[in-house]
Amino acid sequence: MRKFWMTAAFALLIATTAQAAEEDSRARAARGHAVWAAFECSVLAAHLKNGAEQSRLFAYGLAQGRQFIQDMQEKRISPADINTTVPMGVLNNLEGPSPDFMLGRIYSAASEFALKDVFSLGGQWLDDAGQRSRASAKFASQNCNLVGR
Repeated sequence: MRKFWMTAAFALLIATTAQAAEEDSRARAARGHAVWAAFECSVLAAHLKNGAEQSRLFAYGLAQGRQFIQDMQEKRISPADINTTVPMGVLNNLEGPSPDFMLGRIYSAASEFALKDVFSLGGQWLDDAGQRSRASAKFASQNCNLVGR
């Protein structure tokens, strides 16, 4: 009987460890999504001249991005989690001589993506008030005030 309980406990331990590793990989992959969201929101906050929020979001994105790149380099994220969680804007910019260089590329891509429909709409250039309105709407719809909190 004791052997049965030892075997059952061992099987439970292995299952729990495997589940924890799976959840850990998903959480690490989520940082790839967090860096993109934070950088997009940081750009929108800068456009809205909200310096405090821009700095907070940029710092959060930078920290998440550094950890994400380290986890990628050390192969602590499963390919399946990468493919289902990490935005292409992040994955397409993971080349360069250093993590900070890669993060600069990611920030640039996120900036372009965030502002692509802020400056113009339907081929028409928006005035400052229109740009501010579009940026503010995007900031709110993307729940930027909640990113990193």
